Amino acid sequence: MISISVIVGALLSIVWPLHSAVAQNVERGIDMPVQQKTGILMPVQLANGHTKTSPFKVKRGPYLVDLIVRTDLPFEDWCCGIKADRANGGYPKCTGDPTHRLEVIWTLWDGSQLVAQGPSSNALKYSSECDVAGERKKELHLGGFEGKRGRKYVLDLKLTNVDPAFPISDAHLFVWPAPDMYP
Repeated sequence: MISISVIVGALLSIVWPLHSAVAQNVERGIDMPVQQKTGILMPVQLANGHTKTSPFKVKRGPYLVDLIVRTDLPFEDWCCGIKADRANGGYPKCTGDPTHRLEVIWTLWDGSQLVAQGPSSNALKYSSECDVAGERKKELHLGGFEGKRGRKYVLDLKLTNVDPAFPISDAHLFVWPAPDMYP
């Protein structure tokens, strides 16, 4: 007979690595299934200029493009500082006329063919929405695109008007399947 401690040990050796990976994603403020093999999550330098991703695969269906940053700014100050709509629509009540401190645009390429660009306004997301992504994490939703299975895309992210005094750091580009795609 196999002892219960051997069975429990075997089960923990299977489950524990998954728990660890989920914990890492949750700590980053990113709620993405561990088994997700499409899309991209990569650090981005907060400086004026272009950043291109390595080619990445997608499945068929809608994908979202987000910029996630670390900041202690209150939510309203974050939204006003980037002049973005609040997630789920509406505008924050900004005091004064805040300087637009960060402009982000992207283009998605399949080889030499332009596939999509944003910020985009479509059924996936409103144009340039601000949101909270976890403790001390804020998001800038930049729209989305319709992915085609088996394609390899490259996303070119362009940052302009970056103000070094704007208290944000640890930026990540996050291209991920729209939530209704999760199993």
